[in-house]
This record gives sequence, C-alpha cells and structure tokens, in this order.
Amino acid sequence: MEIEEWHERFNLLCMRFELSYQNAVFARGRLEAFIRPKILPTTYLRSGLPLAMQNKFSGKTALVTGASRGFGAAIAQVLAAMGAYVYINFHKSLAEALELKKTIKEQGGRVELLQSDVLEILGARLI
Repeated sequence: MEIEEWHERFNLLCMRFELSYQNAVFARGRLEAFIRPKILPTTYLRSGLPLAMQNKFSGKTALVTGASRGFGAAIAQVLAAMGAYVYINFHKSLAEALELKKTIKEQGGRVELLQSDVLEILGARLI
C-alpha cells in the first residue's frame, strides 16, 4: 500500500494498493477512508449542556439503532445527557456497547442494551 493523499480538512486518507499472489498481481485499486477521531466519553456530559437542555427529554424514551459506536453512540450520549431513557441497539459490537452503557451510567444516564439485527426485525423489506 502507498499513501497517495491526505485531506486534512476532511480527515480523508487516499491510498493505492496491489494484491498479489506468488509474484502475480491480481488486483489493483484505490482506497479512500475517512479517519474519524475517537469520541471521548466525557464529550457529552450533562454538565456540559446548557441548563435549558439538561432535562429536555426527561420522561421520554429513545431507541438509537447502530448506537454502539461512532455517530450512533454520540447521539445516544446526547439523548441520555438530555434526560432520555436510552435503548442502545447494536448488532455485533458488544464490547463497544457495554463501554457506552458504562459511560452513560457513570454520567447519571439511564440506558439499556438491545442486541439485534434491525434488518432481521424488519424482515429485510427495505425499499
């Protein structure tokens, strides 16, 4: 692999690669990947929110699918910080989901985990 470009503004890494077997190249390609920084557990503390937002969703329940990491985890943290009871749905990322649950609970949030494949629940009937 060879790094071709790095776009700092978008955290976009562009690389060229070759796949070979017994000295014969059988594939060449270009890989583009957004490198996202790890979201720190303290990023979405209730105390960091404006006072008017801290209990905005008190008494409400939220279901966040794909919530064990990345954008979904950030949404789950914000909803919990705003007072919602949050259900974190995840498919395979159990370790990340458990860590997020621990983080939310440590910050005083209410959270439960739901492991399932949303497409199976929907019967894979997306149109």
